[in-house]
Amino acid sequence: MSSPLPYQIPGYEMIRPLGEGGMATVYLAVQKSLDRKVAIKILRTASDDDPERTERRFLREGRILAKITHRSVCGIYDIAKVGDIAYIAMEFLDGGTLVDRMLTGISVGESISIVVQVASALQEAHNQGIVHRDLKPANVMMRGGKIPVLTDFGIARELTSNQTKITVENMIVGTPVYMSPEQVTGGEIDGRSDVYSLGIMFFELLTGTTPYKGDNPIQVCMQHLTAPLPVLPEELAELQPVLDRALAKKRDERYATMTEFTHALRDLFVQSVALRTRAALAPNQPWTEQLRQMGFSFDTLRDADLNVKLRAQQASLAQEPARAEPVVERTPERSADPAPRAQRAGLPWPWIGVALAGLLALIAGGTWFMRDQGPSEKEQVVLKSSARDFDDHMGRDELFEPPSGNAASVLRDMRTLGREHVLTVGREKQLLKAIRGRVLALTEKGQLDAAQKLLEQAGGLFEVEQLAEAQAALGSGRDRLAKAATADATLRRAEQALSKAGAESELAGMLGALRGALGNDPRVAQVELKAEVYFAGRIEAELAGDRLAQAQVVLTEWQRAVPKSARTARYQSDLDAKQAKRSFKDRVGSVRAYLYVEGFGAAAMQSAVEALRTLKTASPGAPELRAVEQEIIGKAQSSVQAALAQKQPGQARALLTALGPELAAAASLRTLSAQVSKAEDAERMAALMGFLVVDAQPWGKVAGIFDSASKAIPVPAGATTPFKLGLVEGAYRIDLVDAAGQRKSINANVSRGQLAKANAVFDVKTDEFLREAGY
Repeated sequence: MSSPLPYQIPGYEMIRPLGEGGMATVYLAVQKSLDRKVAIKILRTASDDDPERTERRFLREGRILAKITHRSVCGIYDIAKVGDIAYIAMEFLDGGTLVDRMLTGISVGESISIVVQVASALQEAHNQGIVHRDLKPANVMMRGGKIPVLTDFGIARELTSNQTKITVENMIVGTPVYMSPEQVTGGEIDGRSDVYSLGIMFFELLTGTTPYKGDNPIQVCMQHLTAPLPVLPEELAELQPVLDRALAKKRDERYATMTEFTHALRDLFVQSVALRTRAALAPNQPWTEQLRQMGFSFDTLRDADLNVKLRAQQASLAQEPARAEPVVERTPERSADPAPRAQRAGLPWPWIGVALAGLLALIAGGTWFMRDQGPSEKEQVVLKSSARDFDDHMGRDELFEPPSGNAASVLRDMRTLGREHVLTVGREKQLLKAIRGRVLALTEKGQLDAAQKLLEQAGGLFEVEQLAEAQAALGSGRDRLAKAATADATLRRAEQALSKAGAESELAGMLGALRGALGNDPRVAQVELKAEVYFAGRIEAELAGDRLAQAQVVLTEWQRAVPKSARTARYQSDLDAKQAKRSFKDRVGSVRAYLYVEGFGAAAMQSAVEALRTLKTASPGAPELRAVEQEIIGKAQSSVQAALAQKQPGQARALLTALGPELAAAASLRTLSAQVSKAEDAERMAALMGFLVVDAQPWGKVAGIFDSASKAIPVPAGATTPFKLGLVEGAYRIDLVDAAGQRKSINANVSRGQLAKANAVFDVKTDEFLREAGY
């Protein structure tokens, strides 16, 4: 029986973990109200020395994603905090990552299709003022095996006129292999940084390998700054100018926008018949339709320059028929086709088809024979000899080194001779066990780079699932080292804080983080003893100066810093005795103190209001209480406005409720209460929203969208299909018009949280019109 999951969130049925990162764990769950699968990303802050800052950064990622509406950006369904659990509910993508897709081999056409769609999504993000800063295949999921979907905006940056430079705090952001030169040097960041990262990923998709490599991250980073631009294989040389500009070292020399980059690719395809042939996704379709399938969008009725190029291509095609070239598949770490270019070009396509058909028939008809017969007698002799070589290498601990001979290379030869033979299968298990053991040993010693290199080498021999345990151990090892480094840094900071005045809150936070990270480590106990001396001195000074409110703050932080301290009770008794004798003025000050405690919220607000009410009962009509009342109202006003700015209407409502009906009736708060109600309505409305995708074949423009009451829904002027819009659930009518002026009306039903589709097909006259227009 499986153990229960550590998190439970109202409204969701948690199924199983999907993955784990540096600060969050992703779970598969079912949203009960809609009976749909979702991915829930849950923040982990138990060992964080600044959990509030981490939580703000985590929820910020969700808000950034929610701003971007694009089919190639992961959809966000919910961002919330329940108790101590902060989570983001998002679209569940079961197609794996682009890394997984690359392992199966990607053609030139598919590579371009993926890059164009990712560029379109990034352009939408840039339009919202958002730069991704960590673009890489691992952060691209696949929907349905074909559509790339951008995820992980955890280090994305929202840019304003004064927010373009990376600060010292977050200087090293991104993944070294894909970082732009300005990221490496800590320079200013804008959308052109993503253009560079996309160029690196484009080169990797086309060739199966990344352009810059090194023994450590520093070497890779230096190559981004100084190494020559990477060169594509000869058969892809026509793409070189586009790649060169995308990977320019100086950002001013790159494409200014993702749109400019995709237009350059599009124009290259318009001009090159050979490139279109090599990248064809569906050779039986018109090449203009193939370009649309790759993600290119263009309207020759609006783009005069493209129209001229299209007509020129039509004229040249009529005079000189194109010569077909084979589509070359690219797999990771594989170099260009070893066959000479002339040899491949000279082999007629019909004969290739015959040869392939014969080969497939031979495989289909002969599989049973090979499986039943197994290796020949001579091959078995070689297998036994190879097994001895394998054992010798294993005895010398030569798993993947030296290159001249090792256990892995021998195992590859044995697989060729007899993949299912008992000798091969046994050696596979032996090597896999040795790799797992080596990774665990290296991880325990803290040699994580060596363990990672070993896993990368093993990836060429074994499936990802077979290495999952070792990969998980390596990830845990990285987490342990990171936590240990963070704990050491926190210990140093705590020691420094002990010598500063007014560091009570800082010390309390650091000691809480240290207990979570180090548990019963003696170093924590030593810091706690020093903290006891520090806090005792601070509270005695406050009590001696009759600063009772500040003494209460110090005492509260002391109890938070050292929860098991036996000394705090005595000081609390001394403080209570002084407070019993304090003047009315001091008691008024104690009410104000509630308004300035760390983490002020509804609970502190309620305490302040109740204390004020007690004072009013004891001293009715005292003029000082009117000032305190106005101070409480002012604090409520600023706190409610802050909660609304952070899109937390529930917290804003809790603050107003804590005031009570008497204070909440103040004129300055009535307007805020209306704003809170409006924000709550908007939040409830968002929960009712769904999405509608309108498409027309071969082309169409949205003339209007109307709800069930025939009320027009606002749409952008001149919106062409495909077109996506967020709508409240209900029935809608969509009016479309094509390039020839024909009109169609289609109906669609939108459900909350769902994606509805409405498709229209125009007759053949429209196709003729488009061809005449240059499509």
